[in-house]
Amino acid sequence: SERPAVFFNNCSISHKNLIAQSLSLAKGLEKKGLNKGDKIVIQLENSVEFIYCYLATLFGGYTIIPLDTSLGKSFYDYIIQITQPKLIINDVNQLCFEKNHDFFFRTNIDSTYAIFFTSGTTGKPKGVCHSIGTLFNNASSFNKFVGFDNNLVMMHVMPMGYMAGFLNTMLCPIASGGSII
Repeated sequence: SERPAVFFNNCSISHKNLIAQSLSLAKGLEKKGLNKGDKIVIQLENSVEFIYCYLATLFGGYTIIPLDTSLGKSFYDYIIQITQPKLIINDVNQLCFEKNHDFFFRTNIDSTYAIFFTSGTTGKPKGVCHSIGTLFNNASSFNKFVGFDNNLVMMHVMPMGYMAGFLNTMLCPIASGGSII
C-alpha cells in the first residue's frame, strides 16, 4: 500500500517501499553469503534501517538476534559467544541493498525467527526464541483486542533491540497497516 508505514526525519516511507527496501536488504544479505537459518546480530540505534533489518531477516529466512546499544561489553561478548552469529551488524554502513530482489518469503512460520535476550538483571541474559508465527499471532490478537487498525499511528520510544520495542511498537502497527513515528 502507498499508506505511510514509517515517519522519520521529516520523511515517510510507504508500506510498499518498506517492503521493497527490506527485500533489497534481504537480497544483499544473501549476496554476502548468508543462508536460510543463519544467525545475524543486529545492534543499531533506533532507525528505519533497524526496521529494514527485522523485515529482511524475516524475508530471507535468517534468525535475527537484536541487541540494545546500551548492552554492556561482558553481556555482548557472552551473547556473541553462545549464539555464534554468521554476521554482526552494528553500523548502518554495513547494510548492502541489492536492487534485484527476486526471491520469496523463506522463513518457516514455526522456525526460530528471532532470539531476544533478557536484560540479565538476575544473572546472565537468557535467549528467548520466537517464531514469526507466534509473534504475528500475538500482534494480531493484541491489535484485535485493543482495536488497532490501519488508522493506528504509534510513537516508537522503546529500544528496537528490546522485545517490546519490536512486538508492541513495531510489529503491531505494521501488522495492522498502521504507521510508526
